[in-house]
Amino acid sequence: MGEKEIYLTEDVALALKNFLDNDDLSGAISYAEANQELLGDQYEEVINWLSNIGSNTTVSLDDEIIE
Repeated sequence: MGEKEIYLTEDVALALKNFLDNDDLSGAISYAEANQELLGDQYEEVINWLSNIGSNTTVSLDDEIIE
């Protein structure tokens, strides 16, 4: 399976990264669901990625990559 990229605003990317850094996958999903409007077209991609967290998805912060 190829690498998939999802582009997010800085605040959303940092919030999701914070949840994931704290091993709080359910918190990340709840945050994404509560901020569906902020995610816009990326909402479904983010939910799918969080649901399959083992995939090789890259979360980008503007032009920088958050590992």
